[in-house]
Amino acid sequence: MDKGSPKTFSVKADSGNDVVHHFCGECGCKMWRDGKTFGEDKVVQVGILDGPTAFVDAKPGVELFAPQRISWIQQLSFAEQKPGMP
Repeated sequence: MDKGSPKTFSVKADSGNDVVHHFCGECGCKMWRDGKTFGEDKVVQVGILDGPTAFVDAKPGVELFAPQRISWIQQLSFAEQKPGMP
């Protein structure tokens, strides 16, 4: 999305808090999630990152659902490990 404003919808998480989903109003592409559960953090859909340094610049700080990580994916040693949604 390079113009306009994202649209949103909210869903109730297992925690009881609302999770707000932000998406492109033109194509419907999911962009990120946020809400009280995440504090100031955002859950970014990696498919929206664009540019030669996008993945370097967007180094993750947290791995959610770390105990359920599939066996062929390695733990990110620099990221906090969480069992699920906060």
